[in-house]
Amino acid sequence: MVFWGKKKIKEIDAAGQFVMSITRGVQQHWSSIAKELNELPLKDKPISEDEYAAFEFCLAVIVCQIQALPNLLNEKQASRIREYILQCISNPDLGSYPKDAITEYQTAWDDSLKQGELPIYGIASVLFDKLECKNMLEIGDNKFKSPVFLMVLGEKVVTFGGPWWKNIISKYKIVP
Repeated sequence: MVFWGKKKIKEIDAAGQFVMSITRGVQQHWSSIAKELNELPLKDKPISEDEYAAFEFCLAVIVCQIQALPNLLNEKQASRIREYILQCISNPDLGSYPKDAITEYQTAWDDSLKQGELPIYGIASVLFDKLECKNMLEIGDNKFKSPVFLMVLGEKVVTFGGPWWKNIISKYKIVP
């Protein structure tokens, strides 16, 4: 159906297409992303190329991408689409893990904003921990997550998928 020059798409279908686009894209590109991250001049190879690491990266990308929804759609619709995304990424075999991880990434985003920091660094920090990265910067007796690695990891998360929601909204009228 066409609405003022745009075809209509249901919210649940848009959410499903979004999840499929991101998960397929990560599956296709994860080995090259991991390879790039592992080629950074750091003492430890920080990223595994396994499916777990790819899925974790996918969840971080999803959280980053859904931040656009409240800016592009009304609050209620953005909230409904977010719930559909959570349903689409869930799987009985995974239990509550995807939803819990997305909540953890969202909390890191929100906390970073409250502290006046770039929120993508909060997501990158959580992803660093979940992937069990070992690259630490040592200053005296203190150890910190490698800021260079966090910056590059955050850049990979934030740019993956591009302006997905903006593009779909420019092509379709999203309806309940």
